[in-house]
Amino acid sequence: MASKILLDTNLLVLLVVGSTSERLISTHKRTRAYDIKSFRLLMDTIGPPTSLVSTPHILAETSNLLRQCADPLRQQLSVALAAFVSTLGENHVAARHVVA
Repeated sequence: MASKILLDTNLLVLLVVGSTSERLISTHKRTRAYDIKSFRLLMDTIGPPTSLVSTPHILAETSNLLRQCADPLRQQLSVALAAFVSTLGENHVAARHVVA
């Protein structure tokens, strides 16, 4: 059985922004701390998208952070996130367990 990978919100934002366009990494408010090399290292590390899992909490915050830009980029990133989410395994973990 393949290992599953859970990315935190910031890395998931980097993954969606970089997958949309590597040039956006240096311009999006939430990914300016990263560079293309960081994105490519992330891609090499995580392997195929089917190995990723997430939680509703992470996906909600990722959506919020991705949308901190103007249209048409906001819409483009929302569409990219929706497409990406369809490839993820999603696990619900009660918030009280997450904070514990």
